[in-house]
Amino acid sequence: MHTGYFRSIMFIFLLTGFLSDLNCQYCADSLINLATRKIEAGDLDDAMKDFELVLTIHPDNKAALDSRIRILFLEGNLRGATSEINRLIELYPEYPGFYLTRGIIQNQRRSWQPAIKNFNRALELETSNVSVIYLHRGISKMNLNNYQSAIEDFSLAIEYDPLNIAAYNYRGMVNYRENRHESAIEDFNIIIQIIPENEVVRYNRAMAFLKAGYWFLACMDFHQSCRFGNMNGCRMIIMECQLGSQPDR
Repeated sequence: MHTGYFRSIMFIFLLTGFLSDLNCQYCADSLINLATRKIEAGDLDDAMKDFELVLTIHPDNKAALDSRIRILFLEGNLRGATSEINRLIELYPEYPGFYLTRGIIQNQRRSWQPAIKNFNRALELETSNVSVIYLHRGISKMNLNNYQSAIEDFSLAIEYDPLNIAAYNYRGMVNYRENRHESAIEDFNIIIQIIPENEVVRYNRAMAFLKAGYWFLACMDFHQSCRFGNMNGCRMIIMECQLGSQPDR
């Protein structure tokens, strides 16, 4: 009985000590990093609990506040996310992450011009996370058919982070739309070197190969994308790759 009581008391002390340790910024950052990994794994409920725990000790922890809004966004609660991000920008007008998040939400709402204004403000304030900001501003410009400026933003995103795969993909898509098929192929090549089983990029590269006149290479990619589960790739095999041999350029 005494042993069980002692263990219970020790657990309470350990828990209390853990919560007290959250007063140090390092501990809060560690929990935020853990919660961020949970978001990446799709465990949104547990991630939200972790952020709420941080905010219990540090109510003004901006990274936790921002991440909590992103969970609302990922859950599809755009109204709640918009209301909360607007409130936080009023409270903390100098925090760049909030402008980035509001811009991402506005992109989801197809409010491209307001989104660009928020990304511009984030770039004025941010010094370390600029690759992500350029990526999302490029997406806004792409949807406004401002293709050249979008490519410039995607290229800046890549310059600041050479492993920004999304930036390569979007730049490839814009190059494809602008009939720069060879440039599109180069962008998709880089992604496939990193993630060879990406079925969407395989399909995108196949379309660029097809438009550039590389029929055999296009059909190889259509087959690969189909094998990885892309139904559009499967359809293109029937439409383009069952017609007999066709010469490449």
